[in-house]
Amino acid sequence: MVDASSLRPRFELWLARENMKAANKEGIEILKAVRDCGSFNEAAKHLGISYRHLWKSLTAMEDATGEALVESRIGGHGGGGTTLTIFAETMIQDFEYLNERMTRTAEHEYSR
Repeated sequence: MVDASSLRPRFELWLARENMKAANKEGIEILKAVRDCGSFNEAAKHLGISYRHLWKSLTAMEDATGEALVESRIGGHGGGGTTLTIFAETMIQDFEYLNERMTRTAEHEYSR
């Protein structure tokens, strides 16, 4: 028999625009990896996903939001790199804030 006290609420949060999924946990993790690694290639390696999967995920998020999420600089003497736009940084902050609040609220309500 399952002990009900061992159960915990879980949910999947995503941000949407006009019912189009713009970002879920995986998308946010991809954005954070691009920010932290400074390149698509290094971010994909860090996450253990293909470059193609990372690229398609970023493109889908940009299509859904209607906003650029990354800014890339061509390589060369000073080196290239990729940074997030202010919109992408705000999206990460909003997602993490909402996810933390919803998790806390769900845990509190479930423990009643």
